[in-house]
Amino acid sequence: MMSVRRSIVSSVSMMVCIMPNLVESQGYPMAYPDDTDWVFRPDLSDEFVSPAVNTEKWFAAGKDGECGKDIVSEQCVASAAVWHGRAPSLFVKDNISLRNQKLNLIVKYEPNNKKHFPHNYKNGSPIIDYDCNCKYQKYTTAGVASKNGFLYGYVEARARIADASFSSAFWLIGNCHEIDVFETIGNKISKNKVSSCLHYDYKLVNWFFNLYLWTQ
Repeated sequence: MMSVRRSIVSSVSMMVCIMPNLVESQGYPMAYPDDTDWVFRPDLSDEFVSPAVNTEKWFAAGKDGECGKDIVSEQCVASAAVWHGRAPSLFVKDNISLRNQKLNLIVKYEPNNKKHFPHNYKNGSPIIDYDCNCKYQKYTTAGVASKNGFLYGYVEARARIADASFSSAFWLIGNCHEIDVFETIGNKISKNKVSSCLHYDYKLVNWFFNLYLWTQ
């Protein structure tokens, strides 16, 4: 579905730890080395060679990111960056870093972190993640979402899945549609299984589902 020509995205990340992958100098996908009929999208691609995350390309997801403070801006309305994370873990900007040309999204056990917990509304009631009907507590993690979008294209990325019982995922998301390129929860929980889904029209909650095995 994503292999329609004329647009290319490489090393793009949404909620995953990305490592350098593509061939920006070539400007076409590794899967189609002899096909030059592509348009490279540098605004959606990143090899993370800069000393800090490029804020012209990426939102920090969660409550202390740009969209957590301004969810009605044009870019944030349709962005996954407004999501606070998969509870009980909470997305925080402090857990995003670059090292050795890799984007690191770090998980921390921080039950006594008063900067982030308790995670409540202004009236004092706890903010609930309705996917699990549970509170954000004890754990912080991180996510990033691209500021720019595309209608169709080809995406390449390399990612290392967290060796812990936390969600690692790479998504393409839009208005009422979502492509989960991969999604899994640590080795002990997933038992080397990675899911891939296509969601469309959330009102109908329709989805296609595939399951893959992976090895270290």
